[in-house]
Amino acid sequence: MIKYYNILMNTAHILHNLVYANKLVVGCFMIILIGLLLNNTYLQCIGVTSFLFLLYFFRNNFTFIKKSNNYFLSPSSSKITKIEYKKDVNSIYTYLSVFDKHFMIAPVDCTIINIQRKPRKLSDSERLRITFKDTKNNIFSLDQIVSKLGKGAWLLKFLYSTRCVVFKNVGDTLKQGERYGLIRFGSNMQYNLPKCYNIIAKENQKYNIGSVLAYT
Repeated sequence: MIKYYNILMNTAHILHNLVYANKLVVGCFMIILIGLLLNNTYLQCIGVTSFLFLLYFFRNNFTFIKKSNNYFLSPSSSKITKIEYKKDVNSIYTYLSVFDKHFMIAPVDCTIINIQRKPRKLSDSERLRITFKDTKNNIFSLDQIVSKLGKGAWLLKFLYSTRCVVFKNVGDTLKQGERYGLIRFGSNMQYNLPKCYNIIAKENQKYNIGSVLAYT
């Protein structure tokens, strides 16, 4: 019974996720349709292959996450490139590759208290900073970052004017593990944690979405 439930939920999640790739999905089916009309096997193969890639690219995390509000879970599936211990906060910098899951989850039970969309560095093409308050009134923020690209950036801009997406609003309460946003095509994230969180994550390590990065 659990097996069939998981298959059903996975299918529902994939269909839901493809809503956020709507332009790409339409493009794939147009290529397939043109290939069928022209009886062009090459175009049909390109369309089908592209659609299968989308199913993989926009997949979500379907494994069960071990939840505890003493844990600060990894909001994304990404590699930690640097951990910086500052005076007021500790920052974890991560890189999301093209093949990583691109959805963000709430690392703890929390409430969104601010959403700010503005570049903070010269290298930022987009930066979406979402600030949260946990159940112990600790404040932390998660940055979704798209770095500036060279040639070819126009294509991504043509497809989507905004690559950093948030599904929630200020004042919304999230449960640990609940999905709240995504970065289309991957890029970077920055987690800004208060000093009360003890970081156990390591630099140059890949952490799956839901892995434990810190604890209180």
